[in-house]
Amino acid sequence: MILRCEVCETDLGTFDPDALSLPLTGVMFGPLTPAYPAPFQPEATWEFLLCPTCGRRAMGWDFDSADMVRPDRLLTPQGFFVVGEGLERSGPAPYVHDSSDIAREWEAAEQARRQAKRPIEQAHKGKRR
Repeated sequence: MILRCEVCETDLGTFDPDALSLPLTGVMFGPLTPAYPAPFQPEATWEFLLCPTCGRRAMGWDFDSADMVRPDRLLTPQGFFVVGEGLERSGPAPYVHDSSDIAREWEAAEQARRQAKRPIEQAHKGKRR
């Protein structure tokens, strides 16, 4: 699988999901292709697996937890991979508006807006300032 930086989303290297174990170290990750160098120093622990593009820790971020750390989770193009569990299930797909008849919807909204508007003269008719 391809490892992606959680901060800048740069593809960094590859890993074998079956070979990963905690704690993560640099030796567990290989280059994207044989022409590239390995993304991390082999002896680096997960705290020092830094992205060469943005300079931040490439994995282990979790903004939903109090300490913001999750050292067992990696970002891949397919989503988050949890060591020992596999790909995380994503939530339901976000609602996407079907705009197949957007012109009719727009006209209905405009007509409702025009009917709701009253001229200023009518709004202030009979009122003294």
